[in-house]
Amino acid sequence: MKNVRMFALAVVAMLGLTMVGCSKDYADKVTGSYEGTMKMSVQSTDYPSVDATVVIKSEDENLVSITIPAMGEGRMAMPELTIGGVSVSKDGKTYNLSKEEINITVEEIAWTGTLSGSVESEKLTLTTSLKPGAMPMSIDLTFTTK
Repeated sequence: MKNVRMFALAVVAMLGLTMVGCSKDYADKVTGSYEGTMKMSVQSTDYPSVDATVVIKSEDENLVSITIPAMGEGRMAMPELTIGGVSVSKDGKTYNLSKEEINITVEEIAWTGTLSGSVESEKLTLTTSLKPGAMPMSIDLTFTTK
């Protein structure tokens, strides 16, 4: 009887270790700096594309923060934005990024919106739709790696 209990305990321990071993941390797979082109539009107005570097840092298992650089001038100036808690999942060779509810405060202004994107073959594609403060329309940003 004692041997049966020891065997059962060993089986349970092995199953537990197997489940932990199967956990995937995709955050480390997308971490890095991506150089590319950022396009900005507000309503139907497109602004000139700019060279930009987007930085992705691992926060936790399958979660990253994404830093979008400051850009624009005058009324269209946008500060650097760091969006945390972005989910990372994998579909084949593609790592998908998503954040359905962005709520951050930068320079005393609340920013809300959404973010989606993907990393495949070390190339990042990113789309965000952001509203600063009480602005009635979204600032839409599209980033693609060169």
